[in-house]
Amino acid sequence: MTSNTVTIPEGHQIIVVHPSDVARIGQLQCGILVVDYGNDGDWNSINMKLDEIWPGRTTSTLVVLQKGLIESLRRSNQVTTFFSDWKRRASSEISTLWVLPLKAAEHADVIAEIHGIGCAAHASAPDGACFVEVHKPDGAITIGMPGPAL
Repeated sequence: MTSNTVTIPEGHQIIVVHPSDVARIGQLQCGILVVDYGNDGDWNSINMKLDEIWPGRTTSTLVVLQKGLIESLRRSNQVTTFFSDWKRRASSEISTLWVLPLKAAEHADVIAEIHGIGCAAHASAPDGACFVEVHKPDGAITIGMPGPAL
């Protein structure tokens, strides 16, 4: 068995969140809301959808911020605007965790912005995996971050 091989015990189900090229919002079975901005740079549309569903939320949120969007925000001088918009959400009682997959994790200034709004940030696993949800036969769900904290 190589170091990148995993044996899944019988009866367990594994769900892995990988970054998407296309922006999307979804919810995992454990209740965590996943906001992936994709690489297309259309963060305003995603935030408008978030504004519709954010009120009344009580579960944690996982935000995937990829290199393509970071570069788009820089080109358009919207980094501060983007994080200002998130600051109002981060001040709510809902915990928000950010994942910067692959090369996105090299942007120290963006990590500082994330920490500045009171949120934690993680890198992805080397294969881009951002989040893992394990469903055990007894109904228990274990969640985890495959990459290191930033």
